[in-house]
Amino acid sequence: MHELLTDKTILPYLSKTLPDFANDNCTVEEIGDGNINYVFRVTDKNNQRRLIVKQADKLLRSSGRPLDIKRAVREGRALERLNEIVPNYTPKIYAVDEEMAIIIMEDISEYHNLRHVLSECQQLPQLANDLSEFLAVSLVSSTDLVMEASQKQLEQAFYSNVEMREISEDLVFTEPYNNQKQRNQIFPGNEDFVQKHLYEHEALIMEVASLRYHFMNHGQALLHGDLHSGSIFVSQNSLKVIDPEFAFYGPAGYDIGNVVAHLLLAFYHQLAQDSVSLTYLSWLRETIIGTLIETEKKMSDYYEKEVTLSLYRTSRFKQEWLKGIICDTYGYTGTEMIRRVVGDTKVVEVTTIEDRERRLDFERAVITLSEKLILDRRTMTSDWLNQHLQKEIDKYETRRL
Repeated sequence: MHELLTDKTILPYLSKTLPDFANDNCTVEEIGDGNINYVFRVTDKNNQRRLIVKQADKLLRSSGRPLDIKRAVREGRALERLNEIVPNYTPKIYAVDEEMAIIIMEDISEYHNLRHVLSECQQLPQLANDLSEFLAVSLVSSTDLVMEASQKQLEQAFYSNVEMREISEDLVFTEPYNNQKQRNQIFPGNEDFVQKHLYEHEALIMEVASLRYHFMNHGQALLHGDLHSGSIFVSQNSLKVIDPEFAFYGPAGYDIGNVVAHLLLAFYHQLAQDSVSLTYLSWLRETIIGTLIETEKKMSDYYEKEVTLSLYRTSRFKQEWLKGIICDTYGYTGTEMIRRVVGDTKVVEVTTIEDRERRLDFERAVITLSEKLILDRRTMTSDWLNQHLQKEIDKYETRRL
């Protein structure tokens, strides 16, 4: 039976689940501030061993809306799978309790949230390499090119994740373009811009409809499903990916596009500041482009290593397969950035720009780039994006003079 744990009941629970860990010298601290989960850190004071206990609730904290607690089981199983194929990039999983909707995992408090690290202008030399490695291996390994068909069909049923997918279908692909639920939050002064460039842009809406349909019907690979910079924790030499509770089988480019979108939001956020160094802006640009190029290259390399069916071994098929993923990547990069600017799930890269005129310019620049990425995704290249970002840096340098 599902029963919410508290800081008083965690240790008795652990004494049954992980008896080698729980003892009288353990302390419990609630560290989560999320809306749909409870998160605790348990520390053994004798040897400073730590672990995390994450439990899904049946209700949203903010509204009381009911939620399916099976999402915790899907998240736990997704993390266990990632432990097997990309162990360096995910926390270790010690237990998944389906009845209690609990995941017990490694504490990664020595890592830092990527969103915060980027906002502090810290350079991470390994970031593009690590992101591309995680994306390439985790995505290609779960496609029909590599997995047995029967196994994939079972997994697709398990990861149907209808409730969480509906959230994305609404917040990413629907509401930003029509505000049908009146939840969009448009920054004052940008109402006419949003009306013209989103609500009344018929060509864009048609392309977003295509991306939405593709998201719903193309079960290409097992996705994280919400791979923003808040779900990535980093050190100077590595990273860890957490929170795949939106995991489902969808287009591989959706995960890649989410990563690129949040790197771009970090880039444009810095352009709205007074004194960011040109060196840091150049590093961000190189990291964005490097992530795109290296992900495609590593997907190609992993394909060569793992795909065995002769029908799929032709260079023409492989080229078209990769081209489709890159096309999706650019489109989903655009939809993710737009929803973070006009929707009701904004990120700090948007909300912490205090100067009104710079906030207006930031939002317009992001929306304009997003339009381009969506509309021209079939012919978009990393070279074009690289040149565009360099022009933005040049404009920033001119503004500072």
